Amino acid sequence: MPTSNFEDKAYEINDANSSAPVKLDAVAQAHIEKHIKLQEDLTDEMVGMARQLKESSLLVSQSLQNSEKIGPKLLEVGEGSLHRHLIAIPISSPPVPTT
Repeated sequence: MPTSNFEDKAYEINDANSSAPVKLDAVAQAHIEKHIKLQEDLTDEMVGMARQLKESSLLVSQSLQNSEKIGPKLLEVGEGSLHRHLIAIPISSPPVPTT
């Protein structure tokens, strides 16, 4: 078992349901500190992920705004091109069946 500077000390934590303090030995204190460190690391990771999500959301929002500006122009160009192609297609009557 690794040695700790907490081995010879007893720690007191006030219990919310009791006025008497809870005594913790070094092992319990080390365990609590380990979990506190884990929680802090997870919090830091979540903050980083939230920052990345915000950046991604802003990029998507910008992309959508740009698409909204370009979309109508592309539609106009597409409709003009379609109109030119429809005019160029010769209209023919359906084939007459022969018997």
